[in-house]
Amino acid sequence: MSLKVFIQSPDTFGERRYDPEITIQALKSKLEAVTGISYRSQRLVLYEDVDSAEALGKPVVVMDDEDRTLNGYGVQEWQCIKVENTDPNARAGGEFTDVSQVEKYEISQEEYEKRADTVLKDLEARKLGRFAPPTSSSSTQTTSHTRKPDQREGARCIVLSSTPSDLNVNVDINADSTGTDSAPKQDGTEKRGTIRFVGETNFGDAKGDWIGIELDEPVGKNDGSVNGQRYFTTSGPMRGVFVRPERVVVGDYPEVDEFADMMDDSEDEI
Repeated sequence: MSLKVFIQSPDTFGERRYDPEITIQALKSKLEAVTGISYRSQRLVLYEDVDSAEALGKPVVVMDDEDRTLNGYGVQEWQCIKVENTDPNARAGGEFTDVSQVEKYEISQEEYEKRADTVLKDLEARKLGRFAPPTSSSSTQTTSHTRKPDQREGARCIVLSSTPSDLNVNVDINADSTGTDSAPKQDGTEKRGTIRFVGETNFGDAKGDWIGIELDEPVGKNDGSVNGQRYFTTSGPMRGVFVRPERVVVGDYPEVDEFADMMDDSEDEI
C-alpha cells in the first residue's frame, strides 16, 4: 500500500506516492531527481497540509533522522513534505524557475528589419498584416449621397431594391444605405412612385441627400413622416419610403395597371 503525500520544493510541487516503510535516507535519494536538490543539502519538514507549508506555519515535525521511516514519523495521507535546500550557494527563489538570471538575446529594430529570416519579412512577402493591400471595407472613399439633377420633386421614378434596407427605410433607421454599385441593375422587383422630397433629414447616421418617394402601391414603411417629423404627405398609409439617391432611377415610369392583363380581347375567350 502506498502513501500519497505532497512534495514541495523551491522549484517543484506535486503529488507523490511512497511506501510508508521507506526510510528518510532512501526518500532523499528519490527526491534528489525530483527536486534537483542534492541529497546532502535536503532538509525535510512535514506540514499538516499544503496551505500550512506555503504559509510557513507550524510544522508537524522535522524529519532529520535518516533511519526512521515515514510511518515512524506518523506521516498521514495528503500531508505535505517540504524539501528545503541548505546549500549556502543555492540561488534564492528557485535555481531553475528564476529566469531573471538567464542571459537573453537582444536585437535592435534596425537589425531585425535587415534580416531576411524573420516573421516580419514573411508577412511582407505574403502581404499580410500591415502589409496587406487596403480592402473596400477599409477604403476611405465613401458615397457622397448627392442628388442627381433629374431627381427633383414630382419626377416619376423606380426604386431599385438591391438590398431590403435600401428599399424600406422607416422610423427605425439606423443604417446608412450606401450603394457601391457603379451601375445599379434592375431585377424586376423595383417599386414605382413619384419623388415627393429631396434633401437632408434628421434621421440616418451619415450626411447627404435622401429621396422621399410616394409609391404607387401601399408597400412602403411610412406616410412621409419619420420620427414625428413630416417631410411629405402621401395619398394613403404605407406608401412612403426614403432611400439614398443612388437607388433612384428617374424616367418615364407610368403607374402600372394591375388589371391590364385581365383585359384581353382575344377571340379565343368569350
